[in-house]
Formats: sequence, C-alpha cells, structure tokens
Amino acid sequence: MPSMRCWALVCLVGCRSHEAVRPAADAAPRPSACGDKRELRPGLTVERIPDGDACITLVRIAPDRFRLRLLTALADGGARPAPAWADGFGLRAVVNASMFHPDQRSIGLMVTGSVENNPRDNPRLGAYFAFDPVDPADSPWVLVGRGCPNVDPLDLRRRYRTVVQNYRMLDCDGRPVDWKDDKKHSAAAVGVDDVGRAVFVLSPVPHRVVDHMQLLGAPALGLKALMYVEGGPEASLYVKTDAATVSEMGRLEVGFSTFWSIPNVIGAVEKN
Repeated sequence: MPSMRCWALVCLVGCRSHEAVRPAADAAPRPSACGDKRELRPGLTVERIPDGDACITLVRIAPDRFRLRLLTALADGGARPAPAWADGFGLRAVVNASMFHPDQRSIGLMVTGSVENNPRDNPRLGAYFAFDPVDPADSPWVLVGRGCPNVDPLDLRRRYRTVVQNYRMLDCDGRPVDWKDDKKHSAAAVGVDDVGRAVFVLSPVPHRVVDHMQLLGAPALGLKALMYVEGGPEASLYVKTDAATVSEMGRLEVGFSTFWSIPNVIGAVEKN
C-alpha cells in the first residue's frame, strides 16, 4: 500500500496542516466505556468495543433516518478538521472518505454528481462505496468488491450519483482479505452491516491492517462489507448531537488531542 502521508513524529510541523480543533466546551460527554452502546438520535447509534488501552468506535447509521454526502476540499472550500466539516455542512457524523495525494485528490475513483475529484478507477483498490441512487427504488447505499458476483463498477456509476473507491478489508463473503503491508497504524473505515446500516469506524490503537480486519470482522459486529479509508493521525471520526459529542482520532506512537485537517469526507445528514 503506498504511503500517502508522513508518519515520522518530526513531520508534525510542516508535513501537512493539522489545525487544532476541540469540541465545544459545553458539549455533553461522549460515551466512554468500552462495551457501551447508545442511540444518540433515532437511527444513529454509537457502539464502543475494547481494544487494549482504547476503544474501537462504530457509528451505525440507518438509511430510513439519514442520507450520506461526499464533501471534498476541491469542491467545497478547502480542507478542514472533521468538526469543522460537521459544523459547516450540518452533518451529524463525519469520517474520512479516502486517502489522498498531495493535490488533495483521492487515490481512487471519487465522483459525486457532476464533480469528479478523481474520475479514474484505481486497479489496486477493490472496494466501491456507492450512495445517492438515481432510482429511489435502489438501495440507498451499497459497498461492494471488485470481482464479487454481479459487481460492475460502470453500472454503479450509472445507478448512483456518488461512488468512492478504497482498499477492501472484507472479501465477498465478509471475511478479512489478504493484506501484505505490515506497518502498524490507526485505521478509519466505512462499512455496511447485516441490516443495511452504514457504519463509520475508528480503530485508534496502531495495528497491522490485517489485525484491524480480524477485530472488525468478528461475527458479533455484523459487518458484511468494509473498506479502509485512512490511517495514522489523519484518521478522524466525529459525531455531534444534543445527546453527546464523539471525537475519535488516530495516533502514531503517542495519542493526539486535536483533529488534523482532511480534504475528503463522508458525512451523515438527518432526513427531514
């Protein structure tokens, strides 16, 4: 897997902007205990599972209550930290959309409506997340893998206004894929569970990606499809409701207390 960011601690200054943003001081405490599960809004559930000295956070988003949006720095006013994306666009939940090149374009296919952040299919990336269907009768979102039965990337682009391509973490049968890279880092991911909810994930403890996949592929979590969207300190997950604020971010060898600016995000918007 190509490195899309600077990993060394010496790069914390000058490597890439990492604007400090903290949740509002008057925000209610976020769920903290691993094993906790709370519905913060109808159709928006935050679940936390233990992983060493931290918790993996999963945000499950019901399609009858929420729709998804893709927002990009190039089309929507520049990169910013996850809380600023949420506040600026009325998003209840925000996660990275993909890794990116220095010009802020995604490393894989990324299109939404007439906006083409990256119109090219990357042959190294096997996951396609499509949402905002042209035909309302279609599923509100699908996450499929290259080479799986009945998967046609060109057909996805015809049927869905937004398509985002990333590395696949689970195969066609929901099992962890073979991942060769042994570097350890935090991971942000996007998935779909066994009842059709979109799932935003932040796994903060640095692991090999194959180890993240083993944790997240546990049958009890019910994830049927999963794609890797970012690693290290730029991995971001943010949720803000009247009930709680959830602020989760990746780390290197040490933890971080501020969000880094990121150029491309997927956000959940409450339906009227």
